[in-house]
Amino acid sequence: MKQIAARAVTQSGAASSSQIVTSHSTDNSRQNVNNANSMRFTLASAAIKPHRLGPQRFLKIMFKRKSLQLSLTVSLIAALGMPVYSDNTSPAEPETNESDSVETGIGESDAEQDPWLIPASNNSHPWLTSLQLTTVILGGTAWYWLDRERQVADWDYPGWQAKATFKKEIFIFDNNPFMVNYSWHTFAGSASHVLGRANGLGMLGSFALGTGASLVWEYGIESRELISLNDLLMTNTTGLAVGEFFHRLGQYARVQDDGLGWDVLRWTLGVPHSVHAVWDKSLQEQPKIRPSFRFSYGLSTAGVTQQDGPGASEQSERHLIHSLAMDGSFVVLENYMQPGARSGFFRNANFTSFRLRLSRGGGDATDVYGDTFLAGYRSEDIPEEGEGGIGTAFNIGTSIAYRFHREDFGAWEDSLGGLHAPGFAAEGQVFGDSWKLRMRTRVHLDLMGVNAQSSDRWQDAHLDEENGEIGKSILLNNGYYYAMGASGSAMAELELPHVTLGGSVFVGQYYSIEGYDRIRDELAYEVRGNSSFLDLEGWVRAKVYENYYAEARFGEHRREGQLGEFFDSESMQRLTLDLGAEF
Repeated sequence: MKQIAARAVTQSGAASSSQIVTSHSTDNSRQNVNNANSMRFTLASAAIKPHRLGPQRFLKIMFKRKSLQLSLTVSLIAALGMPVYSDNTSPAEPETNESDSVETGIGESDAEQDPWLIPASNNSHPWLTSLQLTTVILGGTAWYWLDRERQVADWDYPGWQAKATFKKEIFIFDNNPFMVNYSWHTFAGSASHVLGRANGLGMLGSFALGTGASLVWEYGIESRELISLNDLLMTNTTGLAVGEFFHRLGQYARVQDDGLGWDVLRWTLGVPHSVHAVWDKSLQEQPKIRPSFRFSYGLSTAGVTQQDGPGASEQSERHLIHSLAMDGSFVVLENYMQPGARSGFFRNANFTSFRLRLSRGGGDATDVYGDTFLAGYRSEDIPEEGEGGIGTAFNIGTSIAYRFHREDFGAWEDSLGGLHAPGFAAEGQVFGDSWKLRMRTRVHLDLMGVNAQSSDRWQDAHLDEENGEIGKSILLNNGYYYAMGASGSAMAELELPHVTLGGSVFVGQYYSIEGYDRIRDELAYEVRGNSSFLDLEGWVRAKVYENYYAEARFGEHRREGQLGEFFDSESMQRLTLDLGAEF
């Protein structure tokens, strides 16, 4: 099947580019495109190796390319335009126990600074931002051209005139692997976002910077390719969801005590902030950042049940799984959870969290989730220490999130990755002298890549290589499809003096997107798919010693999917014992 897809991609590239250029070019441009296509097939057949392109020749070609000149120009213009979005505000106000206009930002004059916009730095530096962003783009461009043998298969030569029309024909959902689309692109987007934030730009300014970088890549560096919609829609958005956490991590590492461990952190995960500190000697105060981290090792026993359609016999198997996990969060607000009553709006991504879990055992799994509370309204009523009574703290507003979930344990193959678009978010806690109840809920519209459980059976029933019957290239090559849908999640946790009880639920429903496949002009079948997700978890966590704990967790995970006329259902029951520490 992969051979079919490879052949179809090559054929469709020539066909689609020919159709597009016919609509938008002169006879001379048609001849140029035909010559380019001929060169493309020659390059592919010759299997040119990167080492045959020497460094001097490579740099000479690079600096003659209009796409590189465009990327340098646009990155500079974008960076110079960012100060209007900067976080160049005064240092945070001293903490106060009273609810007044200084804390809430209500009733201030235009000349007064807004204490809710806590500064990332005292100064923004567009030139430094431009230099760093250009370096990132150049690094990506070098990789793109050194990996030319693989990239040439995607060259359609649509031409600038065609790409500038914004017609449907130039937009596709590409057929890259799941890891590339939902991990590498998010990394690139978060890198651009952190560069802006570390150099004093605001959340919106950094988001605009990342958007500009994505446009440069799609229209400049990848000028020979059609426009990848999934790259444009998800690189900068998921980059914001994840980038805010690593921006706060870089800030937090900068203000810690000297030491080898902190130095390593500052010059690895916090490189942009450390470079900015060297550049800007006037930097003096950093925002009040409240971190929370949890690290754990887990041992799980998991039972998997699979059923290929109604009436089919069930297949069962068991796995022993080892996992390492990290959960972290940052809160950046003055007076947060301090005694007193206060309320007001926040709008600078003041709450952000990140989770990473890596698992092995009869297979492997990677689970990543990043959530950023973009803006909202908070209300707190915290009693003085020793006063007694009930304390409350609630936030309501909108959040954006990123998910990368991929598991492969025998019969259990589960993938869900992409963007939870800005949606409803609420969280809060109610507490007394010896107890605390925490709650959290999210509701999103999603753009996701979803594992197609019935892909192999559908392909065996419908596709015929000899007769040229071809289905979606993303299914043929990688076994997943692009989908839109919605999801919701809720969590509640009751913390007692020595034990914590909790539970959570996640539900999602997704439907395939049609009409934008990489080889849509060659498709014999535009198969439709849908999938539903249900995750239920419950846990009991006991304090062992100071910050150390042991946790027993039970999870029920259910998947149902349909591809064409084929239906599948899977479920996994997992019992996990975690040993960890929280700080």
